[in-house]
Amino acid sequence: MRFVRILTLVSVIAGCVAAYGSGAFAASAKVLREDYIREPMPAGVQVVNTELEGNVFADAQGRTIYRWPVQFLRNGGAGDNVGKPTCFNTPTRETVGYTSPYPAGNLLPDADHHPTCTQHWPPFAAAADAKPVGKWTIISRSDGIKQWAYRGYPLYTSHLDHLPGETNGGSYRKVRDAPSGGAPREPVAPMPLVPVEMKAQSMALGRMLQTTKGASVYVSDKDKANKSNCTGDCADTWPPILAPEFAVSQGEWTVIQRQDGKRQWAYRGQPLYTHAADTRNRSYEGSDVPGWHNVFTQPAPPMPAGWGYADTRGGLVRTDAHGRTVYFYSCNEDTLDTLYCDSPDMPQEYRLAMCGGGDVTRCLKTFPYVIAEASAKSESVSWSVRDINPMTGRYVAAGTPGSLHIWAYRGRPLYYFAGDEVKGDIEGDSWGQDHGVRNGFQAFWVRDDFRGELDGAGRGN
Repeated sequence: MRFVRILTLVSVIAGCVAAYGSGAFAASAKVLREDYIREPMPAGVQVVNTELEGNVFADAQGRTIYRWPVQFLRNGGAGDNVGKPTCFNTPTRETVGYTSPYPAGNLLPDADHHPTCTQHWPPFAAAADAKPVGKWTIISRSDGIKQWAYRGYPLYTSHLDHLPGETNGGSYRKVRDAPSGGAPREPVAPMPLVPVEMKAQSMALGRMLQTTKGASVYVSDKDKANKSNCTGDCADTWPPILAPEFAVSQGEWTVIQRQDGKRQWAYRGQPLYTHAADTRNRSYEGSDVPGWHNVFTQPAPPMPAGWGYADTRGGLVRTDAHGRTVYFYSCNEDTLDTLYCDSPDMPQEYRLAMCGGGDVTRCLKTFPYVIAEASAKSESVSWSVRDINPMTGRYVAAGTPGSLHIWAYRGRPLYYFAGDEVKGDIEGDSWGQDHGVRNGFQAFWVRDDFRGELDGAGRGN
C-alpha cells in the first residue's frame, strides 16, 4: 500500500505539510488549536485544550471531566444512564461475566484491597449552594454527594490524570491505542466550532475533519487561498462541500464562490472536498492520491525524537528510532465498574498472564519495555518518560536502583515483542483475550481506516 500523506493546515494562505511517509511530522511555526462554541458553565469549570481530544471540560485544577455512558456488553450492560449514577464506593471482589466468556464469580487479584469505582473515578461534586446552568444539572446521589451532570450524564474525574490536558481516563477515539474495552469512559467536551454539515473526530494523527455522515474531508495542493481549481471531472471525483444558501463566514471558516456560482466551504483558507472513491468512513484513502490531504483541526502531538512509522501487512504502525514496532497493553476488568487494569497502579496479574503465563521473567523476555535514553524528554503530556520496577510492574521514583527508564503513552508503558525480527513485523499484535482487546497487546496502529474500526462497545477488530 502507499503511504498516506497528511496536510496539517497552518495559516489562511498556506499550510505546513506534516508528511506522513517521510517518518516524521514537519515542525510548524504555529501550533494549531481547535476552536469551540462557548456556552454557560458552572463556577470552577473550564475548557482545556488537550493534545488528543481537542477541547474538553475540566475542573478548577485542569483535570479532564468524563462521563460513563451505559454500554451493552457480551452478557450485560455497565455504565450510567441519564440521571442515574452507578459508580459508588462499593468494594468489588469478584467478576460478573459481562465482558468475558468465563462465568461470573471468579475472585479478582488483590481482592481484599481492590480499589472501588469512586477511588478511580471520583464524582465531580457540586458545591452545596451550586445551581444548574445551561446544560449542566445536579444529581443527588444515594451516598449523599451532589454530583454535576452534563446533558443528564453524571460526571467524574480520573485518578490517572495528574496534569492539565491529560486524557488518560478515556477517549472519543474508539480504536486500539485509546483506553477502552468494556464500558469505556469518555471526555466531556464543548461542541467544536464547525459548520453543522461537519464534525471533528479524534484520530491517531489528530482531530480529523469529517462530514456529519462520517466522510473524510480533503484539500488540494492545486487550490489557491479561498479559491477552488477543482472543476469538471475533478469535481466529480472530489465533490466540493457546498455551503447552504444562508451560511456565513465565521472564525476560520469562509464561504467561497465557485466558478459555477455554487457556494463552497473553506477552512483556514483551503476549499474543502470529499472523495467519491472512498470505501469507508473516517478514511485516509484520498490522501493516497498525490496532491490531496486529509484535514485536521489540530494535529497529534509529536512522537519521541527519531521515532517513525512502518508499513506492515496490517497497516501502518509506530516504530522507535531503530525501526522496531511499538506495542501497548490494554485491559479492562470484568466487573460492574469495568475499571482499567492496564496501568501500573493496578494488579499486574492480568498482564503477566498474557505475556508470560504468570512468570515475570518470561514476560520481560516476551514483551520487554521500550527503553528510553537517559537524556530522553517528551515534548507533550501524552508521551512521557518514567522509571519502572520491572519485577513488580510499578512506577518508581527516578533513579531507583534496579529500575528501567522507559517510554509511556497516556500514562501506560510501551513494549516491544521478542518475535519481531525486521522493521514492519507485527507478530505480537492481537496477543491476548479477544484479539488483545479486552486483555492483551496490540501494535501501536496509526492508520485508523485500516485497523481498529469499532462500534460503540469497545476497541478491537
